[in-house]
Amino acid sequence: MKKVFIIVMSFLLGIAGSSQAQKFDPKENDQIVYQAEALIRNYEDLLNAITSAGLGGKEIQKIILASYSDDNDGRQFWDSNVIIEDDVIPEKAIADAAADLPVDKYLQNLDLVYTKSEEPSISLININASPVKQKDYYYVVVFFDSFFKNNHKKSKAPYKKVRRTAEVRVEKLDEKWNPYIVGIRYFDKQDSINETEFNVPLAERKIRPTGKQNEIDYTETIQEAEKAFANENYEVAQKGFEKALNIRPNSNHPLRRLNEIKNKDWYTFYYTKAAKAKQFRNYDEAVSYYKKAREVKIGDIGIRSDIDKTLEELSINIRNRDLFENNIKAGKYDDLIKDLNKRLKDKSLPKFLEAEMHYYLGKSYEAKNDTKDALKEYTEAIQHDGNYEQALVKRADMNTTLSHSAGKKDEKQKHLQEAHADLSLVITNNPEVTDFYIKRAEVRAYLDNHKEALVDYEKAIDVEPENANLFLKKAMYHLDKKVPEFEDGYAALNRAIELEPAFAEAYYRRGMVEYSYYKKITNAADDFKKAKSHNLNQIHKNSIDFLSKNAYQEGLTLYKTKNYANAAKKFEEASIISPDNSDAFFMKGEAQFEQKDFAGAVTSYTEALNINKELFLAFYKRGEAYYHSGEFQKALVEFEEVINKIKFEEAVKRAPFNASLLIDAYIGKGKSQQALGNYSEAIATNENTIKLVKKSGKKISNGTSSSTSTSTTTSSTPGTSAPPSINKAPYISVIQFDEKNKMAELYNNAGRCRYKIKNYKLATKNLDEAIDYQKRNSNAYYNRGVVYYNLRDYKNAINDFSSNLKYGNKSSIDYFIRAQTYQMANKHTEAIMDYREAIKLDSSLHDATYLSGKSLTKLNRHQEALVYFGNYENKVQPNKLNSNFYADRGIIRLKIKDYTGAKTDLEKALELDSGNAEAIYGLGCLYALENNIEKAIPEFERAFKSKSISRDRVREDTPVLLTSIANEKRFKSLLKGIDKKNVAVNTYGAFYEPDETARLIPPVSSSK
Repeated sequence: MKKVFIIVMSFLLGIAGSSQAQKFDPKENDQIVYQAEALIRNYEDLLNAITSAGLGGKEIQKIILASYSDDNDGRQFWDSNVIIEDDVIPEKAIADAAADLPVDKYLQNLDLVYTKSEEPSISLININASPVKQKDYYYVVVFFDSFFKNNHKKSKAPYKKVRRTAEVRVEKLDEKWNPYIVGIRYFDKQDSINETEFNVPLAERKIRPTGKQNEIDYTETIQEAEKAFANENYEVAQKGFEKALNIRPNSNHPLRRLNEIKNKDWYTFYYTKAAKAKQFRNYDEAVSYYKKAREVKIGDIGIRSDIDKTLEELSINIRNRDLFENNIKAGKYDDLIKDLNKRLKDKSLPKFLEAEMHYYLGKSYEAKNDTKDALKEYTEAIQHDGNYEQALVKRADMNTTLSHSAGKKDEKQKHLQEAHADLSLVITNNPEVTDFYIKRAEVRAYLDNHKEALVDYEKAIDVEPENANLFLKKAMYHLDKKVPEFEDGYAALNRAIELEPAFAEAYYRRGMVEYSYYKKITNAADDFKKAKSHNLNQIHKNSIDFLSKNAYQEGLTLYKTKNYANAAKKFEEASIISPDNSDAFFMKGEAQFEQKDFAGAVTSYTEALNINKELFLAFYKRGEAYYHSGEFQKALVEFEEVINKIKFEEAVKRAPFNASLLIDAYIGKGKSQQALGNYSEAIATNENTIKLVKKSGKKISNGTSSSTSTSTTTSSTPGTSAPPSINKAPYISVIQFDEKNKMAELYNNAGRCRYKIKNYKLATKNLDEAIDYQKRNSNAYYNRGVVYYNLRDYKNAINDFSSNLKYGNKSSIDYFIRAQTYQMANKHTEAIMDYREAIKLDSSLHDATYLSGKSLTKLNRHQEALVYFGNYENKVQPNKLNSNFYADRGIIRLKIKDYTGAKTDLEKALELDSGNAEAIYGLGCLYALENNIEKAIPEFERAFKSKSISRDRVREDTPVLLTSIANEKRFKSLLKGIDKKNVAVNTYGAFYEPDETARLIPPVSSSK
């Protein structure tokens, strides 16, 4: 084939070479220029096809091969050796840096490294072509701008618009010029469309052409006319080509088509169409074509007479058909059966008409559900007319239906094989009807002949390549039957949407594939949205809603098992599929809240509120999220929103859950005021809330005392939450209202606020009441312990901190706090044990190591104490080692007679803080141990003036540190001027008082 082609080309080139002296017809020049420019537009389509996200790898390879294969009449390139200067790598998209690539390599690279998209992303614009030129062959130079909108997969450099030059070779075969690209390169500054060298001389133009005027209209008109021409709708085609010729009077293509239409043998065409329509009993169509044939031969009396007789016969057939159809529609089956049987007794009936009567007998019996007689009559009809299309299809349909109810496999196979045979005959006789292929494909599927079934879908598409529904059917076969080439099914869906951009079911099906198979939730949601916007049927809408609800339910199950991270993902999935699902957004917020992702929770609660502005619970929870993020002013705004929107008295009567929510909002308001330091306002809010709970608490508790709901309440409007049930909270995350717990919480909050303003007496009373309401209230025990600690009632403080540990979470800080209280009570063994527990729970709590060392010193375990001090020194940053640390260690070293080390530590302490009383006192002790009384006395005088050193302390240290100075008169005089007991409230200076914003209550959404 290729050899013959080359010979022909050589012959034509010889003609071209011998005609150099001849002048070109301007019309022909225009035609060639137009085709060259159109070729570049086709090249743009090729690039966009290769970079389309909707095409599979096999399809793209076929497209690339077809673009240069010499056995493809529609190829765009001369052959596979055509060179293209590479513009795919953005950094090298200049002439000097670009590689010369064969067309195959260039297109393969584009497929591999360029980011693909559903929409076309490559534009070739400003296309201009030179006149026809001639060297060894005729050619046109085409200039255009190229721009890649998407990105290179690996390079971060953006693409820029570049000017390109293509050389288009044109060859004339069968009086038609065919353009082929022979090279594409970067535009050179020396290139010019006005360059006249090698231009083919033109004859004088007789008619001034319109040039490129209305080029888009011309192209579209030609396409529509060609479509009509291919479908043999010649009247429409003629009008289209005439319109195209008006737009471009010098165009040869529409002229040639109009000549073909004008010179056609219309009589034979119409008569053949009419006879075929009659054969297939398409009587109305047959009548139309016979009349057209008669009109063509209106002067031929013989032909006209024959056609009139045929029309009269058809008129009778139409009347009979209409009579039979009307009887069936009216349900007069028995009357029709009686009438047809009577008519069939006429032995002179033509077989054609007799077959039709048996056909309608079959339809009548089928309408009566008499399958046996219906099948018999359809068979009779076929016996009288072996090509009776309608009867063959009816019998095939009936056999297909009977196969479903067949009890035995052999019987089932027999029915299907008979159906297949009938449909195959119909297709042989009339291969241009897509429904027949679809029916046979279904039969072949039942026979498990999937390969042949797919062949039928392809043949149907060949008949109607623009029928989007056929692509959908093919896609569904791939997907439903789970046959191989799943990707082909997905590609068919893409093609269906491409052909019909408003095809709701195709979007729905593609969305289902993306959701179930590719797990691309966002893509699926986009398709579902488009499907709904194009009037998707309710059944499919329900299926989409089911996906969302199912994901939501899975999220609830995960939430109940405290798998909050995966629960959030499922709630997000539900919200993506159904963006109007406020419940999904809310519960996603709850899952994020539990993970302490408060910023994310705020976003999710906000999304829920955007859908349902009456979802008061989301306002409250958004306030809680702000509160736990430390944004107390924002939290206050959210709580006020709930308070302003819910009428308490009405809620108590009709919607106790809302009343409970209002109480929580008041509590949140009080906490926020407290966190902002507005203690008096917080106390007032707490006391007012206590009055509300005392007044209506039992009513609220009774209204919300049932177990929490495992799903949201039914919504009156899709995507919105209905008002909560009187007897149920609307979400799984909501805690039941409990009067005692709320009262305990409120009194606890009030006590905490009063402690902050140092009203310890009322603080203790409030906290007592909190504990009376809730005996296991760890927070109240902790807060009362803090009050007792500040009152120096360490015994009661220890008891309360112990109760906090018993009923609370046993955190490292809880042990740490009790340890310090033990130290204040001089119970150092117990303190050390608590510090050890704190360190076990939190190894970063280094102060526990330091304070353990201090207690060990009190127990005279000085060597152990030094080990703890050393560990502390090694673990913390040097800037964390303050003067107290060095002073404390210096004193310990004095007690073990390490005077050099002691002096170093004490001097270091005074270097950091010259007024450190402990270091000054230690330095006095060091001088006393050295019997340097004159240096010691001034140091003791300075230390005692600080009032941080007590007589009890001096008496404790005398046997070890002060024996040499104890009886010295000046030292005794100094002792008389100091207090017996320590003045400092907290000798240990590291008391950790946890922030009440994180301690007062557990998150309200926690499941209990």
